[in-house]
Amino acid sequence: MQSVAVISDIHANLPALEAVFRKIDELGIGQILCCGDVVGYGPHPRECVALMRQRNIPCVLGNHDLYTLQARDNPAVRDVEDGLWRSSVRAGIFYAVAQLREEDFDWLLDLPSFIKLPGTIIGHAALHDTKHWAYLVEDANIIATLEEMTVRKFSRGFFGHSHDQEWFTKTPEGAVKRSRKAVSTLPANRASAEVVGSVGQPRTGDPRAAWTLWQPQARSIEFRRTAYPVEETMAAIKACGLPLNSAQRLSRGV
Repeated sequence: MQSVAVISDIHANLPALEAVFRKIDELGIGQILCCGDVVGYGPHPRECVALMRQRNIPCVLGNHDLYTLQARDNPAVRDVEDGLWRSSVRAGIFYAVAQLREEDFDWLLDLPSFIKLPGTIIGHAALHDTKHWAYLVEDANIIATLEEMTVRKFSRGFFGHSHDQEWFTKTPEGAVKRSRKAVSTLPANRASAEVVGSVGQPRTGDPRAAWTLWQPQARSIEFRRTAYPVEETMAAIKACGLPLNSAQRLSRGV
């Protein structure tokens, strides 16, 4: 397997997705994989799904993708005023329901929970807890996912959901080893979990679109950043009536 671009958490941000695809094409990367959440929060759900379909990008189901399907299929969900269905999360989901076409819903419905490659698994959230969309942030979740990977004989796992860029492995003593280095060589004899960053809504203080370049043969990853016209997405969010904080957070990368 040659170089692979791993993207995630596009969140209906078309300018960011287009910029990342241009950079990937410029670098001559032949394979792209996606860790989910194509829709939600942003103003371009239909356009982003269309571009993913057009390029035939293998993609897993993210929680916002699932919530959008649930809101379409269960109108009663729209009356819920708390929890997951409140504020920018709720608004982005219902906007996606209104914008997507039937073929877009069919594409979301066909997304798998995981993509399995030789020795590698692609998912959205923590592998050990597929019901509650656990984040790979706390040590307990990281260790549980690494142990699940080991049981299933996966040495590499690529994930999204936290909108961060960081990778993890477990030391021989059982502690979590973390790294945010821009370029890293992954361990040869231990499982590692890589959180690849968010294309459409990064939350690390850097507003540029985030993604990961994976070199399987060299066992290396590179956390990449790609500039895009953030102001275009912010203007589109305001124009379509989505919450103002969904626009403001883009300019700050938080």
